[in-house]
Amino acid sequence: MNSFKATLQTKNGMYYCVISYKDSTGKWKLKWKTTKVLAKQGNKKKAKDTFPQIIADFEKELEQKETKEKEDKNSYERRIESYKNTPFTIFIAESIEEFKNHIEETTYDNWKGIISKRINNYFKPYKTLTKIFNEDVKRPIYYDRELTISEISQFDIEDFYKWLYDCGLKGSSVAKYHVLLSLICKRAIRLKVFTLETNPMKDVQKPKIEPYTADYFSAEELNIVFELVKGKPIEMPVIFAAYYGLRRSEALGIKWSAIDFQNKYIIIKHTVTKVIGRGENQEIHSKEFTKNNDIRVLPLIPAVEQKLLEHKEKIKENKKFYGNAYIKNAEEYVCVNEIGELVRPNYVTHAFGDILKDNSDKIRKIKYHGLRHSCASILAQQNVSLPQIQQYIGHKNIRSTSIYMHVNYNSQIFSANVISEQLAKASGQ
Repeated sequence: MNSFKATLQTKNGMYYCVISYKDSTGKWKLKWKTTKVLAKQGNKKKAKDTFPQIIADFEKELEQKETKEKEDKNSYERRIESYKNTPFTIFIAESIEEFKNHIEETTYDNWKGIISKRINNYFKPYKTLTKIFNEDVKRPIYYDRELTISEISQFDIEDFYKWLYDCGLKGSSVAKYHVLLSLICKRAIRLKVFTLETNPMKDVQKPKIEPYTADYFSAEELNIVFELVKGKPIEMPVIFAAYYGLRRSEALGIKWSAIDFQNKYIIIKHTVTKVIGRGENQEIHSKEFTKNNDIRVLPLIPAVEQKLLEHKEKIKENKKFYGNAYIKNAEEYVCVNEIGELVRPNYVTHAFGDILKDNSDKIRKIKYHGLRHSCASILAQQNVSLPQIQQYIGHKNIRSTSIYMHVNYNSQIFSANVISEQLAKASGQ
């Protein structure tokens, strides 16, 4: 029980009751409380008579404060305990929702995908799974119950990575899980589930990423592709990617207003990352900037201009044919299908792959993004400098463009011949 000592002091013309007491840590402190009595001759007794009530009120105030601190502490501890007892996969899902406003929408969608697939498939109790990923691949461990976030150890994560590798995933793919799980555990540290020392990711080695080799078409192969996609919904996205090296989001984001047919240029600045729904109810997720926040103004290549004019004429015919059934929600965009819907990003990827697969006797299969690489590679083969290629296709830094150095070998031969000739002349040979 606290013991209080009180003395009478004056301040600003008033008498004060100065209370000495010990706080919860046992340290002596002072509290000044006004008696509301003027500090003048004959008022000392009157002021001291207020001490019992002032002390009683202060004692009650302290008790209420201590009670609240205990409640807050208990609530705080209960909250931490609740976090610790959260199932691992649920904690991950909750973390993604917390991250949502701080990451790109495409990153959010990708993370949700890997959570709902391999992470859940591995960490959920094995007997409860309705679908088993890579059932023929033996797992390091089969969980009979779901671990909580606080139970996850370094070895659980490393075993998971081993399973991913055994399933055929490359280091670059496993690295995406590593980035996600590192962020998850950082959140767990912030929520007092782990400390820096007990963080299970602390000693997990980052997956080794293999050197990236871009897959690309030759100019001759691209012309075969152009014939295969002719008249199909993905024709314009393919044309844009091949001629300008545009990313999928950039190709789908091109609006008619960005094309100047008179002055022969096209502006790359608007991107479409996601399209949900069909018809007039299509929900278009877009941004007024590219991946690297740049704006590129590119020449309107005659072959591309011809395709655009043909496409524009086809749109007019479709509007006339479908009448009121034609979708007007996306008419400002170039890459629309027969009924006026904006072509969906995933459709571009899958349709491109299916067309190449169905024509495997004519063309080999690469990803749609390989068209961007094809554009850059053809430029490199024609001795266009890497900085020029970087600006043309919109790489953030020259390191990204340097992957095309191997196809720029002709320029290396030219440089070698020049230096050889000059040195030979200088030596009199």
